[in-house]
Amino acid sequence: MSDFHLRALQLGAEDEMLERAIAAFDEVAASETIFLPEYLAWTPRASGIAFAKLIGLAQERNINIITTLNLGGELTEDLPGVEYTQRYNSLAIFTRHGVAHVPQAKISPQSFEMDTEMEGPGICVEPYARLNRVRLDIDDQLLDTYFLICSDLLVLEQLKPDKLACDLLVVLGNFAYGAEKVAARLLTMAIEHGVAETALLVNAFQLPVGRKKTLAIKAEEVFDATRARNPARRWSKPRSIRSAFHVYPDRAAKNFVQMCKLPRKGRIAVPESRWRPEITVGNYPITVVF
Repeated sequence: MSDFHLRALQLGAEDEMLERAIAAFDEVAASETIFLPEYLAWTPRASGIAFAKLIGLAQERNINIITTLNLGGELTEDLPGVEYTQRYNSLAIFTRHGVAHVPQAKISPQSFEMDTEMEGPGICVEPYARLNRVRLDIDDQLLDTYFLICSDLLVLEQLKPDKLACDLLVVLGNFAYGAEKVAARLLTMAIEHGVAETALLVNAFQLPVGRKKTLAIKAEEVFDATRARNPARRWSKPRSIRSAFHVYPDRAAKNFVQMCKLPRKGRIAVPESRWRPEITVGNYPITVVF
């Protein structure tokens, strides 16, 4: 885990986000891995540019890069159960060997991410219906890993601890202010119930302008088990998991700012259409070699 770097990025335009990510690579030594927040790029065009840039930089700098991008078509050909005509908020893993993997996509995109109207934000991704166990080969050690993209933490409300058992649980977030604390609480609970030996949380952040309240708060946190992992068969306080989420009517949030301003009381926002979705738990069939 000492070779893992969590780097929250300051929110901004897509070209600015990519520049900040590239600057963060200077802190990563050869063969190490950097985890970036959700949505290094969110539009199809910028995501394509970022994909081409990152696969080259990962090999050039001999590092592994993990983030999410808006991907579809041939760039998601290894995503299990993919619909090639659709786009997804996709987990993208770029290895130092010059290989790109897309083993997971967001199960619970926000309503504005799915908005296809002309005046919408232009993201236009579809929800994904699987949670895939990803096997990472790190220095000849195999780690079974689940990646949750921001509000995909809702899988804790549906799946019991022993069904989520893994070595490493990773959450890449773009949580609205306050929700990063709720995410940390849920990950602490997951560790205590034996879900994983280690959990990682990285969240993008915004710098406040004037007297305006910041929309997102930085998080770069590691949660380690203090005892041998023994996954529980059920959650001890399932209501505390349900209370972590604010379920809202889809049309109530047409962009990220509106989502932040929902009456969430710090909770994680989830659109009604993605609350308690049908989820297939499976495996990504390729071992990702770091």
